Amino acid sequence: MTERATIAYLSATASIAGGAEVSLINLIRGLDRSRFRPVMAVPGPGKLADRVGNLGIEPEIIPMETRRRRHPFAFRRSQAAISRWLKREGAGILHANSFWAPELAIPAAVRSGVPAIYHVRDFYERLDPARASAFRSCSCVLAISRCVRDNVLVAAEMRKGWSREKFKPGALADELIERIGLNSVA
Repeated sequence: MTERATIAYLSATASIAGGAEVSLINLIRGLDRSRFRPVMAVPGPGKLADRVGNLGIEPEIIPMETRRRRHPFAFRRSQAAISRWLKREGAGILHANSFWAPELAIPAAVRSGVPAIYHVRDFYERLDPARASAFRSCSCVLAISRCVRDNVLVAAEMRKGWSREKFKPGALADELIERIGLNSVA
C-alpha cells in the first residue's frame, strides 16, 4: 500500500461561525482517504471540533492566540505549537482556513518546511504587515471566488513583494503537487 499524503487543516476558530467552517467540513468530507490522511488543529473544543470528529478525525487542540499586538508572546507560543504539531504529524501540506489562520499558521509552516495554502474567503480593505507577510510566504492562495480573489489582489498590491502568480493555476500548482508527493500517490 502506498503511503498517504498528510494534509494538515487549521482553523483559528473552534465554532462554526459561518460558511467558511461549513465549507471546510465539506472539503474534508470529500477527501479521498485512500490517498490522503487528514489531520486538523483547532483552538479548543466546540462545534467545529465535534463535526470534524464525526468524520473520524480527532482534532488536535492547540491554544491559538490571534491577537499578536495585544499578546505577542502568546501569539509566538501558538506559532511554535503549530510548528511542532506539523512536524509530529508529518504534514505534507498545511491548509489554513479563513481570516485569522494565515498570519498564525503560515509562518509556523514555513519554519517547519511545510508548504502552506491559504484558503481565503474574506474581503480585505488592506493587509497589515503580518497578514501581508503571511500571504507572501504561503505556497499558494485559494480564493473562494473571483470576487474575493480580485479584492485580495487589490489589497495585496498595496504591499511590496506580492505576486499575482500565487493566484494563477498551472505551473505553480503542478510544482506544489510534485513537492508534496501527490504524483506518487496512486
